[in-house]
Amino acid sequence: SSKGVNQVQLYAKLLNAYSWHQLIKWFGFEKARTILREEAIQMVFPASYRQKLLNAKFLTTQALSDTDFTRVFVAENGTALKIEFINDVAFHYGDFVYHGKIKTDNPLNVLSNKLTALARNASKDYADILFLAQKFAFNWIEMFDAAKAKDFWVNEVSIANLFDQFDVKTLIQ
Repeated sequence: SSKGVNQVQLYAKLLNAYSWHQLIKWFGFEKARTILREEAIQMVFPASYRQKLLNAKFLTTQALSDTDFTRVFVAENGTALKIEFINDVAFHYGDFVYHGKIKTDNPLNVLSNKLTALARNASKDYADILFLAQKFAFNWIEMFDAAKAKDFWVNEVSIANLFDQFDVKTLIQ
């Protein structure tokens, strides 16, 4: 009805009030996926793209989920995008960034997370750190302090050794 709240307005209210992890917990992955898709399209993307995105056929699967982490894959025409929703409960560096009503992490907190992830020796973590270091201004001492607050193993010497031992050729594979 014209007097009631429509579905998109309801989703907007939910997104303003609750975290993604809470929405997934309450509604399950499928409904949370609907909330993300419709709200993100309405609030984030320019009008010229909205209808195309709403009509697109995406294959979305949930790969992993627990109380502080959810990973999903969105695929179309053989191209896949991995999206991770992470609930930084122990320590969060800096403020969140809002794109319309969608709350995202700030690049410097992502960088501090990437420093803690280097122990898994994944090429993508090194690539992400290099990209963030080129794109954003930050203080390395603050980044290490933020990473140490998240994970006890992090220290400057260990990180330097990991970078020294990293085979950069894996970035082009």
